[in-house]
Amino acid sequence: MYLILIYLYYIKFFILILEFGESENAIINDFILKNGLKWIPYNKFKNVEYFNEGGF
Repeated sequence: MYLILIYLYYIKFFILILEFGESENAIINDFILKNGLKWIPYNKFKNVEYFNEGGF
């Protein structure tokens, strides 16, 4: 059972890499993998409000 979970973990990792690419930071890669973050295109959001102009 444990080997199956490890296998599924790495399959998920490779699918994410193929779909989104890999960052240059191993910590970020691990965070994305463990939390299952997904990219959501801007056009999928509704009622987006503009708050301010400028940079960061």
